[in-house]
Amino acid sequence: MSKRYFGNDSLLTSIGNDEIIQQHKPLGETFFKVNELSFYNLADCQVRIDSGDILFLPASFGFSGRDIETFQIITAGVDYTYLLTVSPISRETKEWQNE
Repeated sequence: MSKRYFGNDSLLTSIGNDEIIQQHKPLGETFFKVNELSFYNLADCQVRIDSGDILFLPASFGFSGRDIETFQIITAGVDYTYLLTVSPISRETKEWQNE
């Protein structure tokens, strides 16, 4: 199975507590592993990664990370864009599928 890519075709504006990764689950009957998330914010904002502490990202700072389960934009009114790369895993065995 091959990698899948998610993102947006124009800038999005957060409404507060926006969850980027979870909105793409599930993919039919397939679970997936997040390979990488790249996030770019045009204004100062606060985010939460994997239910951890709230973090501050200055305008145009962005974030890139691997093996993330959740990414939440806490701040409302922030223009942003993202690219999410995932690989399917087997539902039965929970093993990563080779490409």
